[in-house]
Amino acid sequence: MNVTVTWYNLSAPKFSIDFDKQQTLITSDQNSLFYLEANNFAIDNIYSYDVEWTLEPELDSPDNRSVLSGGRVMQIIKGSFAENTEYTVTLTVTSKKLDKLTNTKKVKFETLAPPVGGSVQVNPLQGYVGETFTIILNDWTSANLPIEYNVYTTFDQAGSRKGLLVNDDGPVPVNEPFQFRATRTTPIIVSVFDASGETLEYTLNPQISLPPDPKDDEKDGDSEGGSGDNEDNSTDDSEEIDDTPSPQSLLVKISNTESLRQRVNYMNVAIKTVQRLDPESSGTPQ
Repeated sequence: MNVTVTWYNLSAPKFSIDFDKQQTLITSDQNSLFYLEANNFAIDNIYSYDVEWTLEPELDSPDNRSVLSGGRVMQIIKGSFAENTEYTVTLTVTSKKLDKLTNTKKVKFETLAPPVGGSVQVNPLQGYVGETFTIILNDWTSANLPIEYNVYTTFDQAGSRKGLLVNDDGPVPVNEPFQFRATRTTPIIVSVFDASGETLEYTLNPQISLPPDPKDDEKDGDSEGGSGDNEDNSTDDSEEIDDTPSPQSLLVKISNTESLRQRVNYMNVAIKTVQRLDPESSGTPQ
């Protein structure tokens, strides 16, 4: 009797579960990704294994959990976790060639409650780059004190690209106002957080403009000054002229004045004066 024996040089799969705890926050802006990290087999050979991911307790919306890339990754859509809940992720990997070759790993994480929203304000609502603005928060509560906040610039007019941290000395307690000098015309972002690590972000959009050019003020001043000079000239032109000046004084005034209108006035007076002094000169020339 011949017996055929097939020998598989196999061993139970060894692996770990890797994930980013920041992605499991209630307020995370990213989906949670849990990765199968293979230790004693090539991850590209994952199709030689049966892979099963589970989550306890299950999500309120089970469809928000999915297994991707042949079992390499489990994804939870952001915002799907419940507050103040302890979750357990279980991963079981079993060889398709031999059921006894199986292994299971578990990881746990806990969600907490984010701070409860109050108000976030900036004062004044408009101003110029270089001027001082004040951030004020009111009526915030949390089960995970203390509550603090950070202030950031932004790199675009929509306020979607977070920029540099403004409060360089560290987070600001929620009950303290924070003053800063505006360096950009774009919106600012205020991030409110507590000891849970949960963060709520608010985009504030005060109307911050570039300061006016001092040269423009000088031009406006010159324009106003020019108008005043014209008024003064008009006043000078309209001054009442002495009806009985001497011809010599009239000649001096005519030669010294730059106003054509004034010269004409003085010349008319000079003609009248000469006519009074010498009536015969008023006759019609032959």
